[in-house]
Amino acid sequence: MTKPNSDCDVSPMLINLKEDIKLIDVRIQKVLENFDDENHCLLG
Repeated sequence: MTKPNSDCDVSPMLINLKEDIKLIDVRIQKVLENFDDENHCLLG
């Protein structure tokens, strides 16, 4: 295992992780929005 090869192997994984994190962020935002809506209903 040479270092250049391992670096090349790791880079795509990091890019995929960044994309996954973006998707997770969007999901969390949606959940928080829904949670806020439910709270408003409970308070109302």
